[in-house]
Amino acid sequence: MKKARIITKEYDLNRAKQLAEELKVSLLIAKLLLTRQIADAEVAGRFLQPRREELYDPFLLADMERAVDLILTAVEKQDSICIYGDYDVDGITATSILYLFLKAIGGAVQYYLPDRMRDGYGLNEGAVRELAGRGIRLLVTVDTGISAVREVALAKELGLTVVVTDHHECQELLPAADAVIDPKRPDDGYPFKQIAGAGVAFKLICALADRLRAAGAKVDRQPDPFDYIELAALGTVSDLMPLIDENRVFVKEALQRMKKTENQGLKALLAAAEIEPDKVSSGTMAFRLGPRLNAAGRMGDASRGVELFIADNPERATALAQELNEENKRRQETENRITEEALAKIAESGDQSKILVVAGEGWHHGVIGIVASRLLERFYRPVIVLAIEGEKAVGSARSVAGFNLFEALCSCKDLFSKFGGHEMAAGMTLPVKDIDEFRQRLNEYAEDKLTEELLTPLEPVDFVIELPEVSLSLLEEMELLAPYGQGNPEPKFLVESHLAEIRQMGKENQHLRLGLRRGRTLIDGVAFFEGQEADRLSTDFEVKAAGSFQINEWNGIKKPQLMLTYFSQEESIGGFALELHKALQGEDRTVWPYAAPERAEYKQIYLQLRRLAAEGKRELSWRDFPFYFGQKKKQELAGTLAGLAVFEELGLCRQKWTEQGFSFELTAGKKTELEQSRIYRRLMVEAR
Repeated sequence: MKKARIITKEYDLNRAKQLAEELKVSLLIAKLLLTRQIADAEVAGRFLQPRREELYDPFLLADMERAVDLILTAVEKQDSICIYGDYDVDGITATSILYLFLKAIGGAVQYYLPDRMRDGYGLNEGAVRELAGRGIRLLVTVDTGISAVREVALAKELGLTVVVTDHHECQELLPAADAVIDPKRPDDGYPFKQIAGAGVAFKLICALADRLRAAGAKVDRQPDPFDYIELAALGTVSDLMPLIDENRVFVKEALQRMKKTENQGLKALLAAAEIEPDKVSSGTMAFRLGPRLNAAGRMGDASRGVELFIADNPERATALAQELNEENKRRQETENRITEEALAKIAESGDQSKILVVAGEGWHHGVIGIVASRLLERFYRPVIVLAIEGEKAVGSARSVAGFNLFEALCSCKDLFSKFGGHEMAAGMTLPVKDIDEFRQRLNEYAEDKLTEELLTPLEPVDFVIELPEVSLSLLEEMELLAPYGQGNPEPKFLVESHLAEIRQMGKENQHLRLGLRRGRTLIDGVAFFEGQEADRLSTDFEVKAAGSFQINEWNGIKKPQLMLTYFSQEESIGGFALELHKALQGEDRTVWPYAAPERAEYKQIYLQLRRLAAEGKRELSWRDFPFYFGQKKKQELAGTLAGLAVFEELGLCRQKWTEQGFSFELTAGKKTELEQSRIYRRLMVEAR
């Protein structure tokens, strides 16, 4: 497992005790609330028990009154209405929400989603002209439009009424639409700014429903906005909105309704993803449902996602869900192929740059962002993946925490025909001939800014927990904090314990199970795809482990289990090594018999040093040290360390011992006898 920087969150213990008393919850729950910056008892109560009654009045959004008037007038007059969405999950669900509601109240409604490859992102002039030519009278954007100043102006020139609904950051100039709804408008007083495009669409239908009820309107069926809450939640989670405030209400409500959803498309999608309706979580939304919908927009026509959710025929819905399933498989295959090709290019070039820039022909730019994320996860340094198309390269970039990618790109902006983004992610277009210069200039910029600390992965945890504190009842109480996601991650803890057991498991032993013990408490820790680490671990040393606790049920027996995201014995092994090395240099006789190797072992230790030197491995972390010397027991490791101390004293090699690891340099041509070493003589005497 890779090295990581453990970051624990801060909290006020006294306030935690008060909060626990005020809310009648355990101290652990109170501490977790504080690490999520929730210190007020009233706010905490709403967080732990989100209810639909706490949703804000939709008419608090600027221009909502005007938008409702325009839409209901168009419905009454049977004007042609077009909903213009985006091709991601948020756009698909936002489009579906508004389409289904307007259809239910009798609107003459259709929708339009741009093609990622042909149209690009957002409202575009070609589509506006096409829709005007179709006779559209009212254009309503969802999850897009806030920056479409020119395109909205064109729509107005062509005689369309335009309502913009979006949730993205506003530019200096707002589009001159008939109504502009965006919680991030500078003049907007809405209490919560971080709702998704689907969330804004949901607030719009809530406002429409309120107006219809107040007017006593007679429609074929007065739809309940909460019939569409599952779609609002799916868009919210997939667009990585923080699961706090209103978003938490959306998702909590949706998870209950999904157990018996009436949306044929959602039923079919759950079945295609092999998810039981009562097992849906925010995690399954984000990692199993969302990718299937995103695949439609990445690989082809995103409108299939809308068609799925508006389908009222189970057979049609099933066919569409299966189609999206196959599209997702194709996306995965394409993504895997490009990732492998990118890895091969990096290996072939031997690129050790602080910022990786890798380019290839025939790479589908609908997935290069995902590929960049995978390469970032593997190398933990900023990554830019460029898809070459003729003389042009279209790129997607991802960064590490603490390095502002957008500012780095600004240093090269003269090379781009187009670029944009933020601190952690960005996109750009540049001529192929400038890729090498781009790579060089970007790394020159990063040379003194990307420090070793920034290039070490972060492992944030809430706080340290003692194993005896963990119980089934505590884990059940922790469910109060769900649903988890952005802004409310699943609680993660740091555990320091004795490593009682090491066991590989799964097909080809690719996974790892660790027995973590503290006192009489023994809890299993499971690390997926870390089976190879078994040879680097020892039951003689303490382990630091980080992860999230789950309840594991097997054969009707429930017990806590720690899903590991990090584990290390480096600190324990390094501390032992440094203490032993210091003792061997001095007069601490108690360690000598414990550390004395057999005479024949000295030769093996020296031969291994020569092998390592020949392979260029002259610096070993304490994680790798036991692996390369084949020592897993404390007694064996002590013998190797003692042998190295003898060689150092005899001048056979120069050595450096630090908290991080051991490094050495062999001395050429040096010959000597072991007996000339003071450490060796004392070890042999004490061992008798």
